Amino acid sequence: MSRVTSPKVLFDSLAGTWTLSRDLESANVNEPNGKCLGTATFTSRQSSPVLDANGKLQVAEAEMLYHEQGEFQLPSMIKVPFSKKYVWKLSKSEDSKDGKISVWFTKPGSEATDYLFHDIHISVTEGTNEPSLIQGSGGHLCVDDFYSTAYEFSTDLDERIQSWKTVHEVRGPKKDQVLTTNFSRG
Repeated sequence: MSRVTSPKVLFDSLAGTWTLSRDLESANVNEPNGKCLGTATFTSRQSSPVLDANGKLQVAEAEMLYHEQGEFQLPSMIKVPFSKKYVWKLSKSEDSKDGKISVWFTKPGSEATDYLFHDIHISVTEGTNEPSLIQGSGGHLCVDDFYSTAYEFSTDLDERIQSWKTVHEVRGPKKDQVLTTNFSRG
């Protein structure tokens, strides 16, 4: 695995500010459609303990608060402010000596870690003289709706992440949405 393709180096390289552009498409006429423009910031912080799936207390090797904010523009040209926070954790993994990255919800109105959104399962496509493409995926079931996220991190020849993208699909009886977000260094 090359330098940036290890979960630790990928995790560390996300620190800082990113410009985000998101398209929200909903098949449900009662749900909004539109475009979000704003920033996303990853800020390192002290790791907080959480319970794993087996009820065992775990403390991540590293942790960052992800905070996105900006404006959501509806087709009617009305702009609505948005803000969302998640906690990204780098932890040891039984599957990989390099660790794993997980994304956690924050408790409403705070920056405290709440519950697991998903682990990011990473795969890498590398060319000999070409930038790497690092892909990941994660998902979870929320009542009857399934949330599935695909990640795509693009690097330059020096293996620095230049941009990344998420495609977040929500399918189920209550939601039918696709959110595509592009991130570039801000």
